[in-house]
Amino acid sequence: EANYGIDGTYKCGLLYNWYAAKYLDDNKTTLLPSGWHIPTIAEWNTLATTLGGASTAGTLLKAINYSITSDFPSNWNGSDNCEFNVISSGYRNYIYGGITDTAVFWTYEESSSSKSNNRFLNTSTNFGADTSNKSDAFSLRLVKDAT
Repeated sequence: EANYGIDGTYKCGLLYNWYAAKYLDDNKTTLLPSGWHIPTIAEWNTLATTLGGASTAGTLLKAINYSITSDFPSNWNGSDNCEFNVISSGYRNYIYGGITDTAVFWTYEESSSSKSNNRFLNTSTNFGADTSNKSDAFSLRLVKDAT
């Protein structure tokens, strides 16, 4: 409970490797809310462009003065103008890390047989893009399907 927010203390959510994320999206009719999908890199890029580019988008997407608990102060520095409310949720590659200063989100597309694209926010980068091993674990955000 303390790790996943059931008790209300931590609200970071779960981390998924890319294979789990793809499985969710491939089976979206039964596993994701109806009418939603995992975003493509193009959709993340459109969001960044719409918000004035990567150098300004991060601040607009990040939660205001967020910290996990008083035990984990953060220099998150968001304005949350878009009500996207990104909080630091950390990541897992070889170890768990970034819980106080990083949020990473998978995209649906692969960049190679062993890597996939992601977008990230942290205290020093506004809205970065990267590729990571598919076995790494990051957060997911869903996008409403076009109507």
